[in-house]
Amino acid sequence: MLSLSPNLTEIVVALGARDRLVGVSDFCRAHLPGGELPRCGAAVNPNFERILALHPDLLFFLGRMEKLQRFCAEHGIRARSVNIDRWASLRAEIARIGAELDAKKPSAKLLDTLNRRLERVRADARGKKRFRCLILLGRETGGLRRMMSVGGSSFLSEMLSVAGGDNVFADQPQPYFTPSNEAILAARPEVVLELRPGEKLSASERAAILADWKAPGALPALAARGRVLLLTEDFLMTPGPRMIDIAEVFRSTLQRIAEADAPSPASND
Repeated sequence: MLSLSPNLTEIVVALGARDRLVGVSDFCRAHLPGGELPRCGAAVNPNFERILALHPDLLFFLGRMEKLQRFCAEHGIRARSVNIDRWASLRAEIARIGAELDAKKPSAKLLDTLNRRLERVRADARGKKRFRCLILLGRETGGLRRMMSVGGSSFLSEMLSVAGGDNVFADQPQPYFTPSNEAILAARPEVVLELRPGEKLSASERAAILADWKAPGALPALAARGRVLLLTEDFLMTPGPRMIDIAEVFRSTLQRIAEADAPSPASND
């Protein structure tokens, strides 16, 4: 079996089928449980020669990749397209992959665990102050230009909502888009969550990134209050089983902000 997407690889591993993998995507984590596996490109640029050399009988990939599907059909490889963009689709695909791998019991157990964790996050956020949040996925280096954000149909917006935050662009239908700086200012975010998954930022690099937000015309008041957060966990853009980890990171981040805003006991005397 071969997986050409990190989130699908994580599902296979979480279902206890790591030993059935013969190859993975170039974008999978550098250190997979159980040791390294051959890298076979990705769905958009698969390494067909390497795939053939590994003799997989099953290949998982994201979306509709007609060239890849034709290749699999020509060489007798079962191709399974998977689509995950929300919590509901993650649950459905875990069940479907579990059935494909004859792992229905592990998939049911995994889904139960994920459901329980998500409900704990939801319960922890219930009744707490909600924050209007801007999620950023990327921008030009050295300034606030060409900033990529998320709309309401993104799994990131959904996990933020569970965690007690409200996406300032929740009314945008597209999952990912580039808002103007004027639109960002007009949205009046209370918190900026700048996602930089996997980046190992030094203190000076963090300071330089945050300095961009202190410039005139940016959001200096938020930066001064510590409301611009750089999140670097490597799973933040991977809509797989660790989607719940994303909700937990969002929740703990918003909880820290709420605690920092709370008046000290001395101020109530």
